[in-house]
Amino acid sequence: MPSLERELLFLMLPPGLSKWFDIEHFEKTEHYFRIHLLEKNTPPDTGGRKVINTIIKRSTVDDFPVRGVKTELIVGRRYWKLEGVEPLLKRDIEITWSETRLAEDFASFLKGTY
Repeated sequence: MPSLERELLFLMLPPGLSKWFDIEHFEKTEHYFRIHLLEKNTPPDTGGRKVINTIIKRSTVDDFPVRGVKTELIVGRRYWKLEGVEPLLKRDIEITWSETRLAEDFASFLKGTY
């Protein structure tokens, strides 16, 4: 993907995602705009253990509309299997805007009104 396209797409995303993700590609139709992100294959500290497998799990995150068109981020998160370690290793990356999260008190209030 050309550098200018990449930079423009990252301007629409939460800050800092370009540090951890690459843009695989994007799709635009009259009904949706999708940006496919893939986490870079740089595992966090492995404690000197060998990485024996990498698993990619994809999820869809609804984002703010672009020019009135539904926008989705298709996020490919990496999980690393380390030699001699049972749980999979993953990086803790925030992929949502902090302002979109509801405060606990406000969420409780909304839950009580319905």
